[in-house]
Amino acid sequence: MKLGVSIGVVAVCTLAGTVVAQPYYLRGPFNGWSGTGTQLIDQGGGKFSATVGGLTVGSGFEVKATVDDWSFAGPSNEFDLPAGSVGNNFLQQVGASGSMTINFFPQTSWSDGWSPSATLRMGFEDPHAHGWDIMGSFDGWTNPQAVMTDLGNGLYKAIVSAAPGSYDFKFRKENDWGYAIGRTFENNGANAYGTVNPGDNALELYLDLPNGRWQANSIPTPGALALVGVGGLLAGVRRRR
Repeated sequence: MKLGVSIGVVAVCTLAGTVVAQPYYLRGPFNGWSGTGTQLIDQGGGKFSATVGGLTVGSGFEVKATVDDWSFAGPSNEFDLPAGSVGNNFLQQVGASGSMTINFFPQTSWSDGWSPSATLRMGFEDPHAHGWDIMGSFDGWTNPQAVMTDLGNGLYKAIVSAAPGSYDFKFRKENDWGYAIGRTFENNGANAYGTVNPGDNALELYLDLPNGRWQANSIPTPGALALVGVGGLLAGVRRRR
C-alpha cells in the first residue's frame, strides 16, 4: 500500500500548560507505530497536522501523536494521570478520499470554554464518512437521544432534553458503537459529561472534530424559550388593556 504523508521541520516550542521538546510524530499501523517519517507540521497557533493517504476507504485507523521517545503522547487521559503520559489510541474512519488529516494540540491547560480543559487535544478534519448521534445516561444508554446537525467545517450540534441533574454521554457514529467520542477523543475512553442546571431542561451539545473539543451547555429547550416569549407577550398585552 502506498502512503502519501506530509512532513516538515519543527523547532522547540513552548505552549501554555506544557513545555515539550519537538518535533511531534503521527504513528500508527501505516508506519509500524515507530519512526520519524510521519511528522506533524506546525500550522501556527499551537496546532500541528499530518495527512496520511493511500488508506482503504471505510476502514478504521488507530493513531497516536507523540514525541520520538513516547514520553509525551496523545490522546491522553484527563484528571487521572499527568497530561500526555498515557491514553487509548485515537480512532478515525477513513472517508471517500482514502486519506485522513489528524490535528494535534499539545497544550495541556485550556480556558476557552471547551473540553477537555486539562489535557492535550487531538482532532481530525471531517471526512463526512458518517453522521453522529448522542448516547448516554439520560435513559440508561438505551436509545440515541438526538442525531447531531452538521453545522459545517467539522462542527456538529444537538439538543438533548433532560431533567436537572448530571449526565454521562458519548458522541457516537450514528447507530454504530464502532466509533464513539468521549471526554478526550480516545477510543473506548472516558465518557463526556454535562449538568442540566435547576430551571433548565436540556443540554446543548457541540462536537468540534478538527479542534478535538466539545461543549455541554445547560439551557431551556427551544420550545420552552418560545413559551416564555409568548407568555411575556401575553402579559404585556394584558398590562396594556
